[in-house]
Amino acid sequence: MAIVRVGQQKKEYGVHQALICDKSNFFKKALTGSFAEARTGIVPLEDVSAPLFTIFVSWLYVGRLIYVAPPDSGKTIQDDFSSLVCKENDEQQEHRSTEDEGIFTLQPENAHDDAFGRGTPQHGNDRGEGQGVHEVPKEIDPAIANCTEEDPKTWPLDVLAKLYILGDFLDAQLFQNQVMDVIVDFAAISRNRGVWRVPKRLLIRHIYENSPTGSFLRNIIVDFVVYHQPWDEPSQIWEEMPAEFLAKVMVSMGRRVPAKLCKECYSDAIAGNRLTHANADGMCLKRDKAPFMLDACFYHVHGTAEEREKCQTELKEKRRELRTGKS
Repeated sequence: MAIVRVGQQKKEYGVHQALICDKSNFFKKALTGSFAEARTGIVPLEDVSAPLFTIFVSWLYVGRLIYVAPPDSGKTIQDDFSSLVCKENDEQQEHRSTEDEGIFTLQPENAHDDAFGRGTPQHGNDRGEGQGVHEVPKEIDPAIANCTEEDPKTWPLDVLAKLYILGDFLDAQLFQNQVMDVIVDFAAISRNRGVWRVPKRLLIRHIYENSPTGSFLRNIIVDFVVYHQPWDEPSQIWEEMPAEFLAKVMVSMGRRVPAKLCKECYSDAIAGNRLTHANADGMCLKRDKAPFMLDACFYHVHGTAEEREKCQTELKEKRRELRTGKS
């Protein structure tokens, strides 16, 4: 048996050495090489979250992603996941369905007796997240309210992304593949049900700080933003985001947005992005027209007297709205 001590509180997991070395190149190198861990059979992982590693150990023994709370811990999946969900005061609340997000329910299976620790369950951190014993919040975060142990598609994107990062750290390719499959299903469910499921900016920064360039996780996070993100927020809030992320979003958006939109499509797009005069960032909300074109539109140059007069009236109205902030 190998002993893995996780987090600052050194929560211990007993795992069969042959099994964990077969699934993780990190553990294979640590436990079969010339490192101290190979002599002691103890591997410390101080910067890994205990709930995340619990899922990894369950996967080792069950072969799929489930969460099994440590015996006699008194903790629920909501308690343990609350420390993994990114929280930002300036984040707008995600739009979520009140329905259960899962398509089907998996039957739970019991993991091996040696899979869970001997100590009091504590919460470590996932490369920079909160450490120490987690105090259960008075109100359950909507992101984790409907989480179930057996269906990872009900888990928040924060947990799934950090599981993928853990798989990268442990060099466990099969584990990463299963996590990515769930993330893709998660995105498909959201899109098919018309539910906004977008990554928080804090999570995006965490992903770019803890994943290599060209990572599948980075790519799918860009897709989440490009295809799911409502754009009713001011551009300034994106200024602190990684340059690579912003460049990919810009190019992806430029490739998928048609050069022209009919009036009905443009109106739907404006409504879908929850844009109003207060947060439109200088956009023309009536037609697909660049702001600078308002001063030299086609009708103003080539139109009839009636069309030019109408154009001038609209232009004055637009300038008044931008100046006063009123519609």
